[in-house]
This record gives sequence, C-alpha cells and structure tokens, in this order.
Amino acid sequence: MALRSEDVVSVLVLNLNGREHLADCFESLRAVTGAAFEAVLVDNGSTDGSIDFVRRDFPEVRVVAFGENLGFAGAYDRAVRESPHELCLLLNNDVKVAPGFLKPLVCALTLDPSVAIAGSRLVAFADGETVDHAGGRFTMLGGGADLDKFAKSAPGQGPTATAFACGAALLVRKSVFVELGGFDPDYVIYHEDVDLAWRAWMRGHRVVHVPESVVYHKGGALMGTPESPHRLYLSQKNRWRNAIKNFGAARLAESLAVSIAFDVVRLLRFAANRDGERIRALLKADREIVAEMPRLLARRRVVQRARKRSDADLARLARPRVPHRDIA
Repeated sequence: MALRSEDVVSVLVLNLNGREHLADCFESLRAVTGAAFEAVLVDNGSTDGSIDFVRRDFPEVRVVAFGENLGFAGAYDRAVRESPHELCLLLNNDVKVAPGFLKPLVCALTLDPSVAIAGSRLVAFADGETVDHAGGRFTMLGGGADLDKFAKSAPGQGPTATAFACGAALLVRKSVFVELGGFDPDYVIYHEDVDLAWRAWMRGHRVVHVPESVVYHKGGALMGTPESPHRLYLSQKNRWRNAIKNFGAARLAESLAVSIAFDVVRLLRFAANRDGERIRALLKADREIVAEMPRLLARRRVVQRARKRSDADLARLARPRVPHRDIA
C-alpha cells in the first residue's frame, strides 16, 4: 500500500545546549526519502546559540523555542500536543538517521491501526554496527531492558512486538499520546518511554520494533556514564514510579520484594567501594519517592482503572521478536 500524502510526520528534535550535535542530525534529515515530514527543533531554553545556528544553516527547520527547560518529558509532551500532524517522531539531537529510516516506521503505523508506537533500531554512531537498542522488555524492577545491547547489528525484516521503543527515535500517534495523557511530567528523563509504552499496551494498543529503520546514536552524550550519580538518581525514581503505577497488585508485590533486594545489593557494593556519591543518590531517590507516594498512588488508580489488558496479557503480547500479527 502506498503512503498517503496526508501522512506527514512531525520530526521533533529536542535540544538543550546541544549545538555540537545539530549539524549531524539535520544534515542526515535532509537526505531522508520515502516519507513526507516536517523537521522541528524543539528547544528547551538553550543558551549556546543553537536556535540561531539552526535558523541560519537549516532554514527549512521550524523552530519551537520554549525559553526554559521543561525537561525531556515536559517538552515533548507540549510539542506533540501542539503538533499539526497525527504522526509525531521523537528524535534525540545526538543522532544521525539513515536515509530510509522513516518510511518503515510510517508504514508500521499506517498499515495497522492497532499499532500506536513504532521504534527504530539504534546503533552506535562511532562504528555504525554496535547495537544500542533493538527493542526491549519490561523488567520486574519497573525499568526497561534494551535487547542486543552491544551486540553487532544484524538485519531484520518486518515489525516485531516489543515492550517499549526507545525515546531516542520513536514514532507515535498523537491521538494515542493524548489519550494516554502523554509523558508523565514528573519523570524529567529516563524510563518515560517505558512508561508510555507500558500504558499503551495496557490500554489495548500495540508497540513494535522496526529493524529496517536505522538510527545512529551517540548515546550518553548529554548525561554521562550509564551509572553516573545523577543518572542513577533519576533512573531509580522513575523505575519505582513505573512499578507502582503500572503493575497489577500481585506483580507489584513481587516487584517490591525484588526491588528492595536489588537496592540492598547495590548499597553494599557502593559501600564496599566507598562510593558515597552513589549511596546518597540512591537514598535521595528513595526518600523522594516515599514523599511522593500519595500523588503516585492517585496516578496508579487512574492507570489501573483504564487497564484493558492484565499483566498476563502483557507477558504474552509484548514479547520481543514475535511478529506482531502473530500475537492477536
């Protein structure tokens, strides 16, 4: 089936003082073929000249400047809601896209109305072949685990089910995004893509990984090493939020037990290494989650009331690598 002319995609590139990445990103978008799109710089209050640079060197790019840092979740939530197009691609600024990356994502959504989110295969920018994300699965800790991380990228054919799609390159239907309430603004960054996909699956939608859509990702360019204290703090809070909001009662009880054991092991390891920074980051996140619990439980009630699929359904349907038409 040919792509329809009305299937124009808003390609939303979020930026905060990332001028050094923007030339690679927007130059690669200039070479994209096979799908109609509008490139948009979504700027979160940059002070490094990013906006002037894009307006001068990439005049075809529409600039949406918020003038302040709304965070990853807050900025994308506003940008998607204000987009004039139904299909919205969330794209990190620290990526370079393959020329044919967009058409397979659009096809995944336009050819199957049950699919609400489609994600790209992310590979390392440096070598063009080491996998960063090839679909993912939910974990008992409330986070998301990337598949094939650090493996060599292998070609695949056709969309397959995935628990979540990485927010570095994620195509979503605006109508479903709004139906789900968008990103949770408390998340700031990390695991908000897991939460969005989790809620989409629970509400009766599908999420797919599209291996033909290749995006080259610098990864970690803005937030440091995978377990920097700041990243540890943010990830810890958000995995707790995911578990508390999205698991059913029985799985939540299991998750709490596993999470407590996991944290005890981590704290002992940090203590053995005399790593006070990470100990403080972990404990700060836990204290803030306890303080947030009344609001978090209220959100859990909203999420659970809207549930159409059980945890058992999700375990069956959101299985990575299964052709999504085989799991109806």
